Amino acid sequence: MERIKLNLTSLLIFLLLMAMIVYSAATINKKASAESVQTIEANIRKAAVTCYAIEGAYPQSLDYLEENYGLKLDRGRYAIEYDIVGSNIMPWIAVAEKGTYYFDKGWD
Repeated sequence: MERIKLNLTSLLIFLLLMAMIVYSAATINKKASAESVQTIEANIRKAAVTCYAIEGAYPQSLDYLEENYGLKLDRGRYAIEYDIVGSNIMPWIAVAEKGTYYFDKGWD
């Protein structure tokens, strides 16, 4: 009987540790994903500002930044909103990982 209690206690401790590891991994993954989105948005802004500094106008599309300024985007994983307001006004830029809350509400 005592042996069963010991085995049950060991099993419970093991399951608790495994749950903590899984939770920690999910938290780290979520944080890394959020940081990736911020980095992509910052890279787009930097490329747009560089274009403005060199050419005197903000680019009309992300394709232009990719072709002429070496910007690399993973459009399969991220949805990127790039709206032009005017040639001398910073474009509205938004990045979100596909499948997140924003896309559940129709933003893509």
